[in-house]
Amino acid sequence: MIDSFRWIFYNTCVVCETLTIKEWCKEPDQKYIYAYWNNPDGELHRHGLKSDEVHKCMLEMEDMIKEMAEELSDTLIVVTAGHRHIDNDMVVLQDYPQLCDCLVRMPSLEPRVLNCLGEC
Repeated sequence: MIDSFRWIFYNTCVVCETLTIKEWCKEPDQKYIYAYWNNPDGELHRHGLKSDEVHKCMLEMEDMIKEMAEELSDTLIVVTAGHRHIDNDMVVLQDYPQLCDCLVRMPSLEPRVLNCLGEC
């Protein structure tokens, strides 16, 4: 739901979750509103690109954004994504001892930004 968006109103640098985007747009003066919703990202991580859950989530988001756009005037809405997704199989590094033997230390940081140091 649009009311569940968590957003930041940058003109005053205030994090506000009490008004909806539509309510803020009715306030006087120009403003820049950055709205964030944790989906489809969360659904993509849980269920994968081709899942029915993600498809349903995308259709619901499209309907919500369309509804909001129809109710607002003199408003530019830009929808963007933080990153793309690909489905992949889980790989456990320890299942590849020859690769592990080449490493000076085990990978660090986090799985999305893996840092490896090797000597092969």
